[in-house]
This record gives sequence, structure tokens and C-alpha cells, in this order.
Amino acid sequence: MKSVIIGGFRHTVESPRYHYPHAELWLQSTSARSWDWILYDWSRWFDIHTIGPQSFYPGIRAMRPDVLNWYYKQGSERPIYFTERYPDILASRAYPIERITEKYGAGYFGCQLDYMGALALDEGFGRWILYGVGQIYTKDRTGPQALHWMKHHGTFLYWLRLAKSLGVEIVLDTPASNLITPEMIADEEQYPTPEPREARYGYDMGLPIESMKDNLMAEFA
Repeated sequence: MKSVIIGGFRHTVESPRYHYPHAELWLQSTSARSWDWILYDWSRWFDIHTIGPQSFYPGIRAMRPDVLNWYYKQGSERPIYFTERYPDILASRAYPIERITEKYGAGYFGCQLDYMGALALDEGFGRWILYGVGQIYTKDRTGPQALHWMKHHGTFLYWLRLAKSLGVEIVLDTPASNLITPEMIADEEQYPTPEPREARYGYDMGLPIESMKDNLMAEFA
């Protein structure tokens, strides 16, 4: 069975692949910083944003120049997905948004986890291992910071539920290190799937839509 580790916040000394050596390891944006730039066994990276500014997003260059500098140092053998390809970044790949939205629609792209989940579904990964998804908010799961995180990442429940309905096994690296739990995935009454969004996170942050303005504030939270 094809397995993928969908990475959130770092919470271990060892690489997530230490316990799942046969799984691909997918990480995102500032994970490079949290691993002190020395994690070498990742498989794919996701930073579904533009390098330059949009109306309601300053761009990767302004938001995390240290991470952008790390991107420039990577070779071409492993992909780093952006909203578009940047020829001067050897690892740069355009996320296959046209193929993905043709297959799954465009209503549930509210955070980077959504793009990771959609691609995992598209490529037939039968086991998803959630590593540190929302981990820094697990000490107070009903507190304001945890609720704020869920507001901006709740669309990931859509992909988790769709994956489960298609027979994908959802595994937590540890229950304590993930804000999203199996009970939340199963209980659609208490944790309803959000309504489809008007715009796609990362791509449409130049549109004058409240959700895009709101996402800008989430970046700073």
C-alpha cells in the first residue's frame, strides 16, 4: 500500500520517516525552519503561494525570505510545489491545480493541507499518516487558538472524510500530537464539513473576498 506522511508541526527529534521508512514524507513552507534546515529525507514540499505579492498576500519573499533562500538551494530531484513554476528554483513545480480541480472541484482549498490531501487522493495513496497536524494547539483543544486554527484548516476535514469514504486508512503518528482526531473525522454533526469556499487559498489571494483577507491575518497568527 502506498503511504504518505502529511506533515504539520515538528514535535520529534527524529524524522517522521524513522517510524514509517517506506512512506513518502510531504512537508510544507516553514517546516524547513523548524527542522533547522537539516531534514534530508523529505519527498515533496508544498508552498502553495506566490513568491511575489497579491493584493491580500505579501508573497513568500516578504513573509519568509529565509525559507525562500532554502528553496533556491535545493536540487531538481524532489519537487517543491508552488502556485506556478519558478525557473530559477530548480526544484520548483507548478501544483497540478487544473487536473485536481477538474477531478475534485475547487471549493475545498482553504489551506495547504487541502492541496496535500487532494494530491494524495489523486495519486492513490492508500494510507495517510498525519504528523503533528495542529500539534502546537493540542494542549488546549477547545481554546481560542485551537479554534482559530480549525477555522482556517477545517476544510481539511472534507479531504479526510472523502479519503475515508474511498477506503483510505487514516493514521495518527500519535493521538496527542494531532489536533484533528478520528472522532472529529467521524462526527459530522459536531464537526460539520465547512461550506465550499468562494476562492482557492494561495491562488486567489488577490481577489477582494473576505475569506482571502481573513487568510492574510491567519498567516500572522
